[in-house]
Amino acid sequence: KIPVLLTSFIRPAFIYDILQTLEKRNDIDLFFASDGPRNSYDEKKIGECLSILKQSKFKMNHQNTLINNQNYGTKIGLIKSIDWFFSKNKSGIVLEDDCQPDNSFFDIINDGLQKYDNSSRYMTISGCDFLPVNINQSKTFFRESNFPMVWGWGSWSDKWSLYKIDIPDINLIVNKMATKLFGSEISFKKVFFIDVFKKRFSEVVRGRLNTWDYSLMATAWRLGLTSLQ
Repeated sequence: KIPVLLTSFIRPAFIYDILQTLEKRNDIDLFFASDGPRNSYDEKKIGECLSILKQSKFKMNHQNTLINNQNYGTKIGLIKSIDWFFSKNKSGIVLEDDCQPDNSFFDIINDGLQKYDNSSRYMTISGCDFLPVNINQSKTFFRESNFPMVWGWGSWSDKWSLYKIDIPDINLIVNKMATKLFGSEISFKKVFFIDVFKKRFSEVVRGRLNTWDYSLMATAWRLGLTSLQ
């Protein structure tokens, strides 16, 4: 079966919607993770999410369900959930509750995870790609990207183990990627790229952006890994 992590917090309606897609399949090994409550309202909503899960066809138990015992927030909470999932699975798919994959998504990502299981080149496989078709020159089903998308994605436990939340080397990794994309010469596009990503990574480090996915991108850039999407 295909291991799938569904992450949630206090949105039972979202859980209900995504389960309509998941329940159409017979090959999903579902794992569920939620951050802990901040207050009684959160506790009630988390309970509603669990109630909806228990009414589904999936058998949820302490082996495949994680409710954090405290509220860690968007950044740390997601990381803890993904850590837990990949501690139990060699590879798998990660879905946040506001993703709405179609049925083909699971086959496509799982096929990619199996095909590239032994590859040392890829950090993730993403189920979405926002590059306009007219500038996507890829002749294959997946294209390589330096920008991992996380709205429905998959990876391998050994690749996720490389993930580092800290970004102490902002200047180094941004300059390295800018040279890779735009060459060694100075250009407006290169300077703009450097300015934007140094600011974004700095905002993450300072806590102004409470998100985990820029650290995923930084990890991939640091190690010279790309994403398939």
